[in-house]
Amino acid sequence: MVRSTEWREALERYRWIDRYLAGEAFAAYVLSEEMRVRDVLSKLGISVGETPANTSGAYPLLVLAGLVFWGGRAALETLRGPRASRRQGAAPGWRPAGLIAAGIALDLALMERAGFVAASAALFWLTARAFDRRHPVRDLLFGVGFSAAAYLLFVRVLSVTLPPGPMARWF
Repeated sequence: MVRSTEWREALERYRWIDRYLAGEAFAAYVLSEEMRVRDVLSKLGISVGETPANTSGAYPLLVLAGLVFWGGRAALETLRGPRASRRQGAAPGWRPAGLIAAGIALDLALMERAGFVAASAALFWLTARAFDRRHPVRDLLFGVGFSAAAYLLFVRVLSVTLPPGPMARWF
């Protein structure tokens, strides 16, 4: 498989590094990684198979606080009634749900061919349009900027492979 044209194309498309190992070389690599991880765990005072007592931290609490805040805000807007939403420019009826559904469909359809940034920008833009039709250019610029920032964060910092699409040469 690793010598096939399809594999080479996948390596290039996803910008993967070809690190195929087989047999004894693979077994030696696994053993060295296990020893390396055990060493790191012992330096942290964690024995193998033990879970740290404190697995929570600031990040989960920040996410929880955000969920509580935005959930409360959504509940407040719901209690205010439909007139408050219409004053802010939101469209009544099924239009918002249709735009969000179209954004999700476009995201899925464009992800491989156009790449993460373009596909996600379309999703963000259509979602913003579902809630406020007054600022299309601002929403588009935000969608592109946020998508590019998310792509860089995932690919460069977290080492998550995402399809770059035609923008591969810029990232």
